[in-house]
Amino acid sequence: MHNKPKPPTLAETLSKALSSDYFVPLLISSQTKGKFKSMNLPFGLGKTSLAFWLSYALHGGDPNDTDETNDVWDEVFQDLAYYPSKLIRMLIPKEGTSNSNPIPNVIYDDVQMTAPATQSVPAPIREMASYITTNRPECRTLTLTAPNVNSIAAPLRKLVCYELIVWERGRYEVQQILYHKNFHDPLQDKVELAFIEGTEDTSIFDPLPPKILERYNIWRAKEKAPFARRIIQKLERYEAKIETLEEAPPEEMTIMAKRMAQRRWAKK
Repeated sequence: MHNKPKPPTLAETLSKALSSDYFVPLLISSQTKGKFKSMNLPFGLGKTSLAFWLSYALHGGDPNDTDETNDVWDEVFQDLAYYPSKLIRMLIPKEGTSNSNPIPNVIYDDVQMTAPATQSVPAPIREMASYITTNRPECRTLTLTAPNVNSIAAPLRKLVCYELIVWERGRYEVQQILYHKNFHDPLQDKVELAFIEGTEDTSIFDPLPPKILERYNIWRAKEKAPFARRIIQKLERYEAKIETLEEAPPEEMTIMAKRMAQRRWAKK
């Protein structure tokens, strides 16, 4: 009787991605439960901190180096995206080059904000996910951060090979997403999780160094600001429509509501 070979650890897989021209997309989440009892909180457990430490290591950083101004942290921030357009700009091949210096890791932060799970996925997001599947020469690993795998757009969700679940602040486990052939329904693969690694004593990560955390908070606030302004504009237009309806006589309110519904349907 043959023993099943152990699956490779995440470190082994990422090492092969760097040395053997693989492409490995990861998701770091927290609002879910794997092997360990989870706090099941969407925010505040350190998803981005784990993403940064992982990117720092993949960029060649020394975990024992206490210099918060070293060049490796600059590379981590350089390969950090909040918006899909910036992510794709990073992955565009440079003309006249052979991609001899691929990006070790790109972080796409807060994916649920700019590519959320919706009933109808916008065409640009679908196209972006399709483009990412051709990334292998330009980028070795991609890290997405989101509260839960179901909070991001389905085309991006289907790219994920590994889910790193932060079940408590500073602690995580690694699950691999596996597809198996369904012989009763050959066009619909079965999906399951396989626990790869993680213990209460070994799968631990530290908080980000103070200067790096401050730098990240400033970057994130700047990235979020344009999005927030657009949301405020939309909410103000929405509130103005509500005020118009409230001021209208009852017999006119139904007519106005119907017109608003017709305009919404016409835009779809």
